[in-house]
Amino acid sequence: MSSLSGRPEQAERELAEGLAMGQWTGPFFRASLRDVPSAVRSGRLIDVLAPAAEVLDQADVDQDVVHQLRVLIDAITPGL
Repeated sequence: MSSLSGRPEQAERELAEGLAMGQWTGPFFRASLRDVPSAVRSGRLIDVLAPAAEVLDQADVDQDVVHQLRVLIDAITPGL
């Protein structure tokens, strides 16, 4: 995120848009995060998304957990 505006960088926006279109699973998140640009690696969004892959891998993850993750991502990436 841009430290001046608090808004996501363009690369973070593109990552969030790509994630929004996919099926939220651990493997999907890991694949999406594998080759992110350095602008994303140094931002705050990655700090939320990287652990989310582990959460989504849990066998007992239900749709409520996925919904809560989506709400969190939506809250930190406004306007996408």
